[in-house]
Amino acid sequence: MLTLSPVAGQGDSNAPVVALPRTASTGTDSFFVLDLRNGGVARVDQLRRDALKGRSRRLTQNLFQDIGRPQTSAATTNEIFLRPIYDANRNARSALFVETSTGYVAYFEQLGKGSTFGRISTVINRPFAPIAVGDGRFALLMKRGSNGRTEGAYLYHATTGRALYFDGLAKLEIDPTMTPVPNLPTLSGQVTAAELQSVDEETVAFLVVDGSDGSMRYFDLNLDRASRISVRESPLSLFPTFDTESKNPSPQRFIAVPVQGSDDNTEHVFFVDAGNGDTALLENVNNASRPTMRKLSINLYSVLRTDVATTPRTIVAVPNVSGNGTTNGIWLIDSITRAVVYIQDPATPGDTTLRRVTPDN
Repeated sequence: MLTLSPVAGQGDSNAPVVALPRTASTGTDSFFVLDLRNGGVARVDQLRRDALKGRSRRLTQNLFQDIGRPQTSAATTNEIFLRPIYDANRNARSALFVETSTGYVAYFEQLGKGSTFGRISTVINRPFAPIAVGDGRFALLMKRGSNGRTEGAYLYHATTGRALYFDGLAKLEIDPTMTPVPNLPTLSGQVTAAELQSVDEETVAFLVVDGSDGSMRYFDLNLDRASRISVRESPLSLFPTFDTESKNPSPQRFIAVPVQGSDDNTEHVFFVDAGNGDTALLENVNNASRPTMRKLSINLYSVLRTDVATTPRTIVAVPNVSGNGTTNGIWLIDSITRAVVYIQDPATPGDTTLRRVTPDN
């Protein structure tokens, strides 16, 4: 099985990671993994030919060093976010970096050039500082416009319901306009979110999940005024599709991955339960009729070791998107083993498979 390349001075043998896809007009060709133990970065590539065979290699760049954070200061789940910034041609050559404990923001440009992760540019004045806190109960919600270009981002703090909208991502503004977003709900558990987009690749809503009770809400965007969001309750919940009890402790139990069709519309949302390994598909998520939740037969721990059930575990997802925007599969990274597995055909429950990714020798 393919495992991530180790980095020097690893420290804690189990810590969360953050993953960032590198997407071109032809689709996802590789992804980066930031180790939150110490800021080291690995790249998994050579995936375009076969999603089940890849190469993992350690990069020379350290992101903690870049931002002035001690490499001995491990980050927690949802303390650091990395998100792709798309242009109008589906290319993601830049990324947004957010540290929620301080409000610090930076861009990384020229992703994957040479043996580096990217060139850093720091945004002035720590724009998310007004809502920064160290509890890790955040979601970074990326907003794309009608041409598919990333325009801005919302940082939502589920504990307080506070949120700020960051405008100017299309031009990588270093002094962006920051606008409060009123009337968002507070959640009692860890927040999980998935971006929902239209056939124009435009972000129209976010599906936001409360991990404690499984409730789901739609954050509907006002396409003329980005700082205005309407909230509506979903008739569905993650429970009882998933068990209320978790066998494996996790600071981020549920992972939600949007599944796009060939017309760029978000058709479904794929869920993974890090606590029990179960999977489910929320079908017809953008349909005016009632969506449905279908539990799948594949279980993550059928291919990952399960003899560490007392150790907190996180799972990180990377969508495999084709050149026409279709979600062909999902790579999953396990925080305990650092192994990479692949979900093929997530939109077709009868054909969905889960297999290990092996080294491309």
